[in-house]
Amino acid sequence: MTDPVVLSEAAAYTPQPPEPHQKDAWDWVEALLTPAELMEFTELYRAAPEAPAGNPVVAYTPSTPFNSWVTPHIQAGEVAIWDEARRFKQQHQCTTCLEILHFLEEVRAYFGGHPIVITSGYRPPHINQAVGGASDSEHLFNVPEKGAIDFCIEKVSIYDVERYVDDHWPFSVGYGASRGFVHVGIRPGRPRLRWSY
Repeated sequence: MTDPVVLSEAAAYTPQPPEPHQKDAWDWVEALLTPAELMEFTELYRAAPEAPAGNPVVAYTPSTPFNSWVTPHIQAGEVAIWDEARRFKQQHQCTTCLEILHFLEEVRAYFGGHPIVITSGYRPPHINQAVGGASDSEHLFNVPEKGAIDFCIEKVSIYDVERYVDDHWPFSVGYGASRGFVHVGIRPGRPRLRWSY
């Protein structure tokens, strides 16, 4: 009853590169501040909301642009690992995913607002098979109320995240901390399931 995910899936996550003006601004700040001031600035910067003003959270549908915020701190593209081949095709997939993302927002807040890193979200059948996913993986999102996201949180012990998720998510949890992620899932009937990778 396991739902394995190969480690190369985590390596597929590629954050969006900074715009040239952002890089220039960061270089200027870095040159201006002492290491201690830079550390303090970095913590304040990370605590700031990630969704820019004027770009509110939008309704999550299969056609939602990847750069749209579907929760205050998670963009639609993150669930698809920024790959159009992983875009949802059905509304029920978005609905289930959104339930999981709202929980991830709770986890993020508990751990001080450090960014969530999604290492595996939606995997269409051909991709799921290519990465060695279980044939009935929750990552397929192939029926209503079925889906999963593997994630970690920047600068937070993955074991602490795993313990918190285990205590607070009533449905599927895969103990993947030893491999760098925690699996949060749901399936029809909403059973409480736990397994190790």
